[in-house]
Amino acid sequence: ATMESVDSHQEFCREYELKMLTAQALTLAPAGIVVIINLAITAAVSELGRFERHRTATSEELAVAKKQFIGHFLNTAGLNLILNAAMPNKDAVSPWFKGEFKDFTRTWYAVVGQSILLSMILNLVTPHLSPLFRALVLHPVRERLMSWRAVTQDHLNRS
Repeated sequence: ATMESVDSHQEFCREYELKMLTAQALTLAPAGIVVIINLAITAAVSELGRFERHRTATSEELAVAKKQFIGHFLNTAGLNLILNAAMPNKDAVSPWFKGEFKDFTRTWYAVVGQSILLSMILNLVTPHLSPLFRALVLHPVRERLMSWRAVTQDHLNRS
């Protein structure tokens, strides 16, 4: 093969690689946004649950869990379904139900189903990242840095 054909193939591969990376980013970005919004819903509902004046901690936790479920469900699946569903009346002014899918087809599963599944997987993993980071990174670093200051084991345990 000549140098020109090698350069031509490399350029073609670069274009293909860039298009694939762009497609992957466009697939991951909405799922990432859904996860961030779900984390915000969790934090907001948990904080607001304290102001509801429940008689017991159990009733407060139950109310918070119900509200988080509704918020997460609507954000993860509900909006995805509504925005991608196509209804017969396309003359509506609102952006709802103006999607491209009239039914659950193979393409729907590849586009919408993949997005919902990816969001669910990310929602499963992300709550555990912060505790893992604290346990595996922050705590050992803090322990290493504070070990020279601690006079006793009790001081070391409290730091």
